[in-house]
Amino acid sequence: MLPGVSLSDDGFKVGCECDEDGDCKRAGCSCLSDMNIEADTDPEKKIYVYHSFGPNRGCLRNSFLESRAPIYECHSQCACSEDCPNKVVDHGRRIPLQIFRTSDGRGWGGGALIVISK
Repeated sequence: MLPGVSLSDDGFKVGCECDEDGDCKRAGCSCLSDMNIEADTDPEKKIYVYHSFGPNRGCLRNSFLESRAPIYECHSQCACSEDCPNKVVDHGRRIPLQIFRTSDGRGWGGGALIVISK
């Protein structure tokens, strides 16, 4: 954490009240309430942005790869468990990643860190 930056108090965070972890993939989850979906969407409709099964589990769905829309996830103040599929960021990086400041002033960049041993 950088100097002058602090985490918000737990009382500031409002989490979902989902009874089952699988409910955190659906429009009825309050953590997903700010997703850009139609107001009359069925609360049972899946609006989860990650793959749920297979080798791509936890990776973004193709339709979100090029999107600039924010991604909303569950967190420590939610009623769901630590195994909730909508707590991807909480589980940390799974591949080595290098984050760097771009040399042309555009901001920050990143890429997979490939280590070549001799």
